Amino acid sequence: MRILATSDLHYADHMGRAVKLAEAARRVKFDILVIAGDIASGNP
Repeated sequence: MRILATSDLHYADHMGRAVKLAEAARRVKFDILVIAGDIASGNP
C-alpha cells in the first residue's frame, strides 16, 4: 500500500465532505417532497 500524499488526503477529505453534503441535500429534498405531498393531499 502506498503512502498517501498530503494532496491525496486533502482530496479524500473534500470528497468525503461532498458526499455528506449530497446525502444531506437528498434527505432535505425527500423531506420537502413528503411535505409537499402532505399539503397536496390536504394533510397538515
